[in-house]
Amino acid sequence: MTFLSIHLPKVVLNKNSQQKLTLSLGRFEGTARVIIEIEVLNETKLLKIVDNVEFRKGLASVDFQVPDIVGTGILRITVEKNGEIAVKELPIGIGEPPKNKLKVVFVWHHHQAPPLNPGMKIVLPWFYIHISQGSFQGFEGGPYAVHVDIHRKIPQALDVDHVSPSLLEAWMMALQNKLEMSLEDKRKIEKVLRGFKQLALEGKIEPMFSVYAHTIQGYVLKVFKERGMEEFARELLLWELKLGKKLVNKALGIEPKGVWTPELYWGEGLEKLYLEAGGRYTVLCDQHFEKAVGEKDTIYEPYLLGDTNFTLFFRDRKLSDWISFLKDPGSEENAELEARWFVAALYERQLQKPGGVVVIALDGENWMIMIEKRYAPLFLYHVYNFLVSNSDYFELTTLRSVVTKVKPTRRIEKLPEGSWIALSASQWTGDIKDELWNYVLEKLKYVAFLASIIPPEDKDRLLSDENSFLYEAYKASATAIDSDYFWYGYKEPEQTLIKEWADEAEKISRTALSKVRAIKRDETKIEVFN
Repeated sequence: MTFLSIHLPKVVLNKNSQQKLTLSLGRFEGTARVIIEIEVLNETKLLKIVDNVEFRKGLASVDFQVPDIVGTGILRITVEKNGEIAVKELPIGIGEPPKNKLKVVFVWHHHQAPPLNPGMKIVLPWFYIHISQGSFQGFEGGPYAVHVDIHRKIPQALDVDHVSPSLLEAWMMALQNKLEMSLEDKRKIEKVLRGFKQLALEGKIEPMFSVYAHTIQGYVLKVFKERGMEEFARELLLWELKLGKKLVNKALGIEPKGVWTPELYWGEGLEKLYLEAGGRYTVLCDQHFEKAVGEKDTIYEPYLLGDTNFTLFFRDRKLSDWISFLKDPGSEENAELEARWFVAALYERQLQKPGGVVVIALDGENWMIMIEKRYAPLFLYHVYNFLVSNSDYFELTTLRSVVTKVKPTRRIEKLPEGSWIALSASQWTGDIKDELWNYVLEKLKYVAFLASIIPPEDKDRLLSDENSFLYEAYKASATAIDSDYFWYGYKEPEQTLIKEWADEAEKISRTALSKVRAIKRDETKIEVFN
């Protein structure tokens, strides 16, 4: 029999409501029997048989009353004609609009490692390839262009976007003609960057900030401490956070309050750095929540950390990984069906924690491109569309909005260290990667020493000056420890980039140290001249 499809705008249906279905059966002309079934928890709650349903040009309409029940289940439509049978099943939720809707926050982490070598040559082209190149059904360009376009197609959609500072900087450098690129690539970068900025200014997306380069902060604090450079590591990360915030503000026109924790890698005391940089909240993994110590209920609410006013959100890993490891749906019909299953799973969270906060956090580009997924963006489009259609049950929102509306009532006293990968550093360490960390640490000890002899007031001034030797040394140091470099540290060009940027940091510091003379004024103060 010809393929059967069903038009049903919503996933969650009000109990006892009348619903009208539009059925599509190719170009079929004639009458057929239609059987409507609803199953909840494997029990049949509705069985309606309609004979002699008339199809014209393949289309027909049937209606039914939703049973008086609350839960998730299956809507099954069977069409029988001339001894042939076509069956279609859709996941649904049934309930009544709640006073407190489920708050759904999508947090997209758009990131690329710094693409340049110290000679300012483009070595990693992904910062523009993922704008310009893509073969996605219904969309033009790469993943970053897709995210902007989905908002254009669904104006009511809200989400959170961490466009990493090093990625924003590369885009801005391209538009300032500081990079050798084609005019066409620059035009596409300009369009996407303008799109993100417009969405931010309109309140459609909430930008987050982070350290300048994408590094595993908890591990950095640990390994630098082992080498006696803990103070330098904290200074470097704080400087990176402030630079990252400045770049986001400059590129997108909004001062961000949320801090993205790269690789969700937590380390003790990071909240103090975040607060000092102007951050107010971050997102971690449910794995952190499971091993955290404190007043815990579920991951579907915000928590305060320790004795601070810093707020923690925990992502729903099952839903996040659903998207991260999504297989290509293969067709728009399947993309829509997969989206229905996803929204039905969200409704289950509403039943579990009415009015709760569900955070879905993952890379913004990798889920579309690690294996080519032509129909993947249509899945996200339909998820957003269903959530908007079911706005009586769900509220697509942002972290900034949640922290103003939902006051945390519980505190986490202690968090485990580690990343989203089993709370470990395994992806960035071991074998050649350990050798690279040792190489970097040996080089950066010169930066640490240089920083240690400069008085605080001079250090602050130098670190604010993009042309100063200390600014350049810190930026080279930050780039050398980018976690994406170490993720791929088993191959080139990442190995060379790590070493070149570490060498650059050492060279700048050695040159500066060779010009320094210090005069001891008293027992505590050293004045440095350069």
